[in-house]
Amino acid sequence: RVEVEVRSEESASVDIRLRAGGSRFKLRVEYSPDAARDSREVRFLLTDAQGATVLDGYLQPRWPKTPLKPFERTLTLAPGVYRIDIATNTGAHGQAEFTLIEGATEPVPVSVKVR
Repeated sequence: RVEVEVRSEESASVDIRLRAGGSRFKLRVEYSPDAARDSREVRFLLTDAQGATVLDGYLQPRWPKTPLKPFERTLTLAPGVYRIDIATNTGAHGQAEFTLIEGATEPVPVSVKVR
């Protein structure tokens, strides 16, 4: 992380060097029958080893009265240690911690059971 100060009516520039690649992980989220039936919103929070927020948002859109179905996606992040917390509007929740290693050829499997 780099802190940048931007002031009103002043110019600011930042040089950023991006690294190609990253480490992949395959996220699978499963819901208990109660969580699948009763939940209307699913929110996820992905943090790094220092507790900084990496992603914060909704995992999937919900239509009223439609049970949640298992969700699977392959995503890419920088190598490191991460934690994902998933919670529904009814209080069901699940979490997982995982480590991504640079140069891995296969996605790291990450499974979260929301109960």
